[in-house]
Amino acid sequence: MLNIKFPIRLQRFRIGDFLHLCLTAPPIIYCPWFEFDLLLLTTPIPSYHMKEFDYKSEIRVGGPATPGAAPGILSAPEGSPPCQIDAILATREGAKTFSDLPIEQIQELRENSEGLLWVDINGLGTPETLLSLGKIFGFHRLSLEDVVHLHQRPKVEGYADHIFVVVQVPFLDEDGQLDFEQISLFAGEGFLISFQSSSVPRLSPLTQRFHSGGRLRASESDYALYAALDVLTDANFPVLEALDQRVEQLEAGLLGGTHPEDLMVLQRLRRDLTILRRILWNLREIPTYFLRTDADRIHEDTRPYFRDVEDHAVRLLERAEQLRESCTGLFELHLSVSGEKLNEVMKLLTIISTVFIPLTFVAGIYGMNFQHMPELSWRGSYPLVWLVMLTSTVSMLTLFKRKGWLTRKGGRK
Repeated sequence: MLNIKFPIRLQRFRIGDFLHLCLTAPPIIYCPWFEFDLLLLTTPIPSYHMKEFDYKSEIRVGGPATPGAAPGILSAPEGSPPCQIDAILATREGAKTFSDLPIEQIQELRENSEGLLWVDINGLGTPETLLSLGKIFGFHRLSLEDVVHLHQRPKVEGYADHIFVVVQVPFLDEDGQLDFEQISLFAGEGFLISFQSSSVPRLSPLTQRFHSGGRLRASESDYALYAALDVLTDANFPVLEALDQRVEQLEAGLLGGTHPEDLMVLQRLRRDLTILRRILWNLREIPTYFLRTDADRIHEDTRPYFRDVEDHAVRLLERAEQLRESCTGLFELHLSVSGEKLNEVMKLLTIISTVFIPLTFVAGIYGMNFQHMPELSWRGSYPLVWLVMLTSTVSMLTLFKRKGWLTRKGGRK
């Protein structure tokens, strides 16, 4: 019988785990006979669900990501400031604020404090800090990679001991152009972690809610995650209101007459609304996930709050779709107004050409250099030609006016 004993213990047996054991644990082989028997004695094998794994070998700090690069390489986003770590420790008695914390104090708060710990990281310029935070809270390497690789689509991913959420928050820059900032959230037992690339406090309303008391300080991380999603979702309303005002201004301007730059502004506005609609479509799936999943970390009394976030996301999506359709209508209005202006110009040119047709006919006949033209020798021929020309012109203009061809639509002449 062949007994192969490993000095470790398995929770689950897979071929990959067995090969890993063969390479890392020296076997003890006992083979008195040719019968084959395999005994595996126990210890846990690291998997991506476990908190402890070798971060030095799994995650590396490098430069900008290149196509085909290995996963797990953290690179600082261009222009992002160094990480500034702020925290709030909330209990039923109150909320204590910590500013500009070193990573060692985060480790101490994580291990020795009771209550809900919210860690807010502003700036992603130091990937080493992110790596250390991932080691403290047990974040998966692909989640950390998504934190530093901006412009991710809004999404939610569930892990064994935490939930990972990505949200794109719209805002208007100094030039009034639409832009987005990525906010990444991790929620687990007793903690909420938020990451953002800039130093602008996008979650400042959440800070006020922590200090104002209420249910947030006495709740667990699932309610804190709802509160953060509620703040980030409601940040879309002011942006949509600003875009709505731009649509109304463009509509009023187009009704008064078109300008060459109107089409460029309208095209840019429609592109922004298309991007915002796509972001809101994915955002709607985040609260829907918490309503449909049976995750243990989302308590039943918290699910109605996620339904409220879903309702806000649906309202935003419908409003963005309505504004996008309004932009399509403005495109049609722009083409209609431009066509009307072109028709007015063509009508004016046609009237002028029609008036000059008989004048050109008369001038062409009597401008010919024939020797025998009896009208040329008459004494009153010149005034007679003028009288015919003026009579023709006045008659045609009177006819055009009666038909309304000399008056623009709306009563303008």
